[in-house]
Amino acid sequence: MALLKLPFRRRGRAILADGSEIIFDTYEANILWEGQQRRVSVDEADIDPLIGMSLLSNHKLTIEVVPDGKVVVERLPEGSKF
Repeated sequence: MALLKLPFRRRGRAILADGSEIIFDTYEANILWEGQQRRVSVDEADIDPLIGMSLLSNHKLTIEVVPDGKVVVERLPEGSKF
């Protein structure tokens, strides 16, 4: 995160699907989401970037699960229910 110069906020702990435990650092970032600035927490990890579920609320996520597949996030119309 030093490259991005994000401010450090805290250390976190998580248990992974395989039962192992990891310690990670959490930072703060400002992002542009649907044309508006939002402050979000960023957990440091040595993996490909992930987007948080809170940002995906009221959105449709489509993933092509193939090498170099597309990932599309679309806002759902108000009142949409699946």
